[in-house]
Amino acid sequence: MTGANQLDNEQAEYLLESAVEDVYDAVMDEVEDEDLDEDALWFREELQKHKTLGWLYRPSVIQISVALFMFSISTAIGSPANQVVLYQLSCNSVAKDGICDPVAAQLLFSTFSQFQMVALGVLPIIISSRFGELSDRFGRKPFIATIFVGVATHKVINYFLITKSNVLPFNALLIFDFICSAFGGMAPLVAMLQSYVTDVIAPHERTFSIGLVSASLLVGQALGPILSSFMVSLIPTDDGKGINFDLNSIEAYIQISKKQLYPMRIELVILILVALYGVFILPESRGEKARSKSRSNSMASDIETFQQLRALQHPPSFWKKASHYINVFKPLALLTYPSSAVPNNQKQYETRNRLVVYILILAAALCNSTIISMGQITVQYGMLKFQWGAQEIGYFMSVYSTSAAIVLVFLSPILTKVILQQYFKFKTMKRQIDLVDISTLIFGRGCDAIAFLAMVYSTNTPQFLSNFCILALGAPANPAATASLLKFFPASKTGEFFGAMALLHSLLGLFMPVLMMGLFKYFITEGTPQFTYLAYSGINLVYIVFILGVKRIMNISTSTREDELRRRSSSVSFANYDSSH
Repeated sequence: MTGANQLDNEQAEYLLESAVEDVYDAVMDEVEDEDLDEDALWFREELQKHKTLGWLYRPSVIQISVALFMFSISTAIGSPANQVVLYQLSCNSVAKDGICDPVAAQLLFSTFSQFQMVALGVLPIIISSRFGELSDRFGRKPFIATIFVGVATHKVINYFLITKSNVLPFNALLIFDFICSAFGGMAPLVAMLQSYVTDVIAPHERTFSIGLVSASLLVGQALGPILSSFMVSLIPTDDGKGINFDLNSIEAYIQISKKQLYPMRIELVILILVALYGVFILPESRGEKARSKSRSNSMASDIETFQQLRALQHPPSFWKKASHYINVFKPLALLTYPSSAVPNNQKQYETRNRLVVYILILAAALCNSTIISMGQITVQYGMLKFQWGAQEIGYFMSVYSTSAAIVLVFLSPILTKVILQQYFKFKTMKRQIDLVDISTLIFGRGCDAIAFLAMVYSTNTPQFLSNFCILALGAPANPAATASLLKFFPASKTGEFFGAMALLHSLLGLFMPVLMMGLFKYFITEGTPQFTYLAYSGINLVYIVFILGVKRIMNISTSTREDELRRRSSSVSFANYDSSH
């Protein structure tokens, strides 16, 4: 009974403290309204306006998560069938006397895949550089809908190219891959979705909400292959043997069966529905005042730029004007945290905050760009070390995606709300990184470092795959990093910020995966391919050191409050006022 009473007293104490803090925060919010910049005030008005709308017309995390889930699961359903059909067409292309040379087919298919990565990767870099800024000015919905429509159109064209040919339409597929990539890709889509979430969620709730969007993507990726296999098993065939989706058993020239294309047809239907949803139903998340402010800021920036050009060159040449608009790397300037991006209530801490932003961006770029190649390296390592086949590769994809989704949806709130805020009494802050953010980042990257280190010593597939459950515990780190960085930028720069980050990751994604793959090949020649995971573990440990440096620079402790510095400056003003009277 004594233990129960003590627990009740602790719970009552926590509830009383929370209630007092809520009242205090409400009072301080009223006092701080005069100190908030215009963007923050408009953002607060928009959140209140959203609450008055019906569920169908209200922009929300649920609406965008459902759309992303359907988008993800559709592509995951069609992907296995698409890969097998393309390989079969490659086999038909190199077949002699009706017999397929598997080596020649694999070389052709690999060559096509390499060219396809280039064709699909060039234009999205340019798109990433413009979508973010333009979405601040014109809203998120037009660009999200454009990407959905573009992907659906791309898949429809590819389907007809594949079904109208008995051999691999190498050039035609690559041409339309390149053209359709102008509508955007995965990097611009993720940037737009994160911007959408940021528009409709208060700063202290963004970590969980961005994580929920990531979870919807992961769940779709995990369920898609399972549903695809289930659907294929239900499709009757004339010979009663079932549809062949085993690459190793493709040995001869054959006509692609229409039944073999059913998963791709289901993918098309879902993608078209998602595109229609994006065009006609998905509500706009960015308010008219915010869009108007961004357009005004953009015009003012253009005028200032042209005035500077006139001062240097009379008059500015056509190419000078054109380069201002088509400069692909222009959005990266925002990541230098210029004075124009510093909120008015943070001007006095501009130098300190700029250093923190640099560290956070460097840490995020280092981890995200190197982890891109982890999936491909893991598949090859599994095939080399544990003799993986298609089934084991499917297990690998499902284990991590499912585990990460569970962590983001269920365990992440427990970590941030119950453990960090209730048990450790850490405070959340709206306009600067706090101990909840820092603890989540350190915990996440610490789990990653431990998981990668454990992979080095795994001796069988169950051991190896179990480490990905540990790796999934680090999933909340990415949403927390994004939410932390957003606190340093005004609401009018949200889309531009995500566009700049997408551009940075796309640029690093061109060579960092190649570097990690080269490291993996080097360790293979040395007979120690498992040491690649030591590199991944070391990168996460460096990340933790960076975050500890941020904590030191910001001088954050459990007693730090967001209004602390503001009240200090106010007390000085009041003291001066009293002395003058």
